[in-house]
Amino acid sequence: MRSGAMPSRCGRSGQRDGAPFARNSPAISCGVLSTNSIPTPWFAAPPLFAGISVQACAGGMAWSTFLRIPANSWTPPAGPGMMRRMFDNACTVVLDLVPHCSSSPRETWRGHDDLRPLSEEGMRQADVLAEVFGAGVDAVYSSPSLRCRQSVVPLAKASGLAVVDEDRLREARGFGEPAAWTEGVFRPIGPSLGGAWAAGRALGALVEIAARHQGGHAVACSHGDTLPAVLTYLAAAHGCPLPPVVGRGSWYRLRLEGGSLSMTALRPTDTV
Repeated sequence: MRSGAMPSRCGRSGQRDGAPFARNSPAISCGVLSTNSIPTPWFAAPPLFAGISVQACAGGMAWSTFLRIPANSWTPPAGPGMMRRMFDNACTVVLDLVPHCSSSPRETWRGHDDLRPLSEEGMRQADVLAEVFGAGVDAVYSSPSLRCRQSVVPLAKASGLAVVDEDRLREARGFGEPAAWTEGVFRPIGPSLGGAWAAGRALGALVEIAARHQGGHAVACSHGDTLPAVLTYLAAAHGCPLPPVVGRGSWYRLRLEGGSLSMTALRPTDTV
């Protein structure tokens, strides 16, 4: 795939430097809705390629981006189903997402934050989770942070499993990454971009976990900022309602079946 962007003058007729935008192509031609102040952009391509050419005009300047893709290998996405392809449509799996149990206060901890442990209450919550889940789990994943690992170690032991560290389940740390896009010109929307980044990073891990445990039941422990970000993203992408918010010692159940996703909030007092 090749992409490029270039500024050029744009007139009201939808022309660039006196040349009209290509509105017909042997490969593909498609219109895109625009406002009165922005000329209608067009998808266009040379004969041997399908491509996407997007133009927008503001203050007399037009920006044009063209992506070239071999015509025989590209099919336009079809609505929300495109999002669902992140999970295999044939995949059936239960993923339990556990926010780490109650931890020692951040404000009084003097060591590295990854080493901050659970509080006594958090250790009790972790033991309760192990009792509730019993031996019915196929795999247990966790952020490498100690408080996450401690939250699911008893649960893993109950099923005779080791906890697998998954770096992409780490804390979002104020949604400050990637710095190049959360600072500078994007600072006003930095937290939103950081949330998208955190959600995408965690989702990449969950997609791989689901693929590894087709037909099974996996548990993943993460943080109180990363999990809401990825759950919100998944709810929007799959068109399903968000579950109620749970507290420490509880979890969110994702049930994926044939490309359809449901999310449920569960507590130790619920029937699993």
